[in-house]
Amino acid sequence: WLPQRTGAEVRAKIVLVRMYDQERVHRGLVKISYDVSAQYTTQRALQSSEARLRGIISSAMEAIIITDEHQDIVMFNAAAEQMFRYEQSQVRNQSLRQLFAPRCWGLFQEAIARVNQAGAPAQRLISTLYAQRANGEEFPIEATLPRLYLDGETTYTLILNDVTQRRKAEARLAHFTRRLQGLRELDRSLLTTLDPQMLARIAICHLRQMVPFGQGYLLQYNHDREQVEVLYRYATIAPCEQFTYATAAPVLELHTNQYLISNDLTSASQHSVLEEVLAKQAMRSYLAVPLISGMRHIGCLLLASYQPQTFNMEHIGLTLEVADQIALVLQQSYLNQELQSSRQGLQVL
Repeated sequence: WLPQRTGAEVRAKIVLVRMYDQERVHRGLVKISYDVSAQYTTQRALQSSEARLRGIISSAMEAIIITDEHQDIVMFNAAAEQMFRYEQSQVRNQSLRQLFAPRCWGLFQEAIARVNQAGAPAQRLISTLYAQRANGEEFPIEATLPRLYLDGETTYTLILNDVTQRRKAEARLAHFTRRLQGLRELDRSLLTTLDPQMLARIAICHLRQMVPFGQGYLLQYNHDREQVEVLYRYATIAPCEQFTYATAAPVLELHTNQYLISNDLTSASQHSVLEEVLAKQAMRSYLAVPLISGMRHIGCLLLASYQPQTFNMEHIGLTLEVADQIALVLQQSYLNQELQSSRQGLQVL
């Protein structure tokens, strides 16, 4: 630091030059001073800015990876360590390539090329990129790729988000949207006919699109005669023909929103009559839901599979919803038939 006439001090660079006479004898020194205050201030501001940037990167919630112009990793923040399950010491000075699924490396290079050509400050990468954790697990990412200058050198900063959960949520939303559309289509279809057998066929066929089963039956009860009628059956092989009133007895004990289920008939020590019938048909799992209207059992929706562990809670909920629809429409169909019979009787009289 050198004092000025005003009393202020300035940052200076001092150069000492040896002075020689014509005889090459050293005669003294010449001091040359340069005012480098502005340069010093700029350098300090740059160092401070870079320090703040490094602090922000280190504490960021998003995974941030900084590479040099050769795409070798120079910084790997804590969020990136958690995402990729590498420590920074394991990947520093290593190629960024090891963090990408092999099939996506070419796509990433195309994105790098677009950033270099456009000179844009940031480029959002295509959404089909997949990264790779230390254990080899692949996962979908969304990323931006700013090009920055750090320590006077060109660097690429990869800002990553793991979108695995978002993709799962989007898939489930799409699934439930299709499910809702299927139920609406079923509603419209059921309202187009009053024939019980046609109603049963429509319901089973729609349900087959949403629930996996090898055999599906819609049974109707005649409580006065203690008989069971199969309104419609769906079977990939020869269907079961052994349904009796006794077979349906376990279902008759159920109430609204209750169901019978077994996900592995071969593991059960004892079987009900219904389960014995299904086991003889080589069924491994089944789901039975009562059709109840006005506290009265009017039938049963029975789904069976050749595979164990077929029906999950989503399948159960969907089947219960469809059973409620079927029970309501079947009851309306029966009432309409009774009304038509009454009218015909009155006409005869």
